[in-house]
Amino acid sequence: MRLIISAIGLLKKGPETDLVADYLKRLRGPAKQIGISQVEILESKERSANGGGRINKKNLEAELLVSQLPNDRKVIALDEHGRHVTSRELANLIQQNLNQGLQNLCFVIGGADGLSETVLELAEDKICLGNMTWPHQLVRVMLVEQLWRSVSILTNHPYHRD
Repeated sequence: MRLIISAIGLLKKGPETDLVADYLKRLRGPAKQIGISQVEILESKERSANGGGRINKKNLEAELLVSQLPNDRKVIALDEHGRHVTSRELANLIQQNLNQGLQNLCFVIGGADGLSETVLELAEDKICLGNMTWPHQLVRVMLVEQLWRSVSILTNHPYHRD
């Protein structure tokens, strides 16, 4: 199975990029042990609505987010109205999809205005990283860290502590 993060916004050089790279590096070996062949981040440049408003901007971004995803996938949207999950619950969700033979588990992160209704309807699950509002660049770091934490749980690595 591949884990794919489809995100609006390009990470520039800086601490967020360094953290993402660090967690991706940590993931490589242990992820393969449990059947995750690749963790991939697909970025799309933020779009301007050109006077079309927030809805139009979210729809333009939705086209970009969805177009870069493979057809054989399960989509999980990161959304402020999604369900709250613990790290163990995310690990269990990953394990369930591995057990079912899913090819691509895709996490979608919207831009500053969030995700369009199109993406939210496409998503088979919606999760939230808490009640606070986070910049989408930090959401990417937090998600990759949680993917590493999930893999560490599934491989009995001591990183996660309850």
